[in-house]
Amino acid sequence: MNIFEAVKIAGIGGKVTRSRDIEADPTFYYQITNTLARLIMFTHGEQIGIRYEPSYDDLVANDWVVIKKGTSVKGS
Repeated sequence: MNIFEAVKIAGIGGKVTRSRDIEADPTFYYQITNTLARLIMFTHGEQIGIRYEPSYDDLVANDWVVIKKGTSVKGS
């Protein structure tokens, strides 16, 4: 699925990643927030960065997966 679909399904607090990231590091994921931190990057359970800014390749990729669902977003 694409990033929009993955983020919408995962919801706030949910976790998403790309298949290629799982192959490189199975513990890596992005946690979705509705704060200024935006998408927070984690690996091995440790936060490694905030405000992830997807590249063109990330935006058009269709290998995004939902790892864990969070809460639903109102109005969706």
